[in-house]
Amino acid sequence: MTDHKFTDEQIIKALEVCAKNTVGREGYFTYQGIPLRYLCEDALALINRQKAEIERIERHTEMYHELRAEAIKEFAERLKSDLGRIPQYHFTRSEVEWSINTLEKEMTEENK
Repeated sequence: MTDHKFTDEQIIKALEVCAKNTVGREGYFTYQGIPLRYLCEDALALINRQKAEIERIERHTEMYHELRAEAIKEFAERLKSDLGRIPQYHFTRSEVEWSINTLEKEMTEENK
């Protein structure tokens, strides 16, 4: 037994070779009478499905971060605009909180 660890690429390459293997005394390498080629084919299919799912999740994560950043920018711009309409130079805490809460409610209800 060796302590060697294969890289992902080495494992995939070995599975690809095994999936095409038909060499052996009986014509196939088997496990409980089932050609190991089928196991390798299924393992490769599993790896490919998982890779595709990871890529899909990564794309969704990127989109989430982009949309989140846009929403924060929009919130800030709308807050500045809203506060600019109040004819005072000094705002009470309750006025600022009211504006923030109102904008938050408007922005979250638009997505429903």
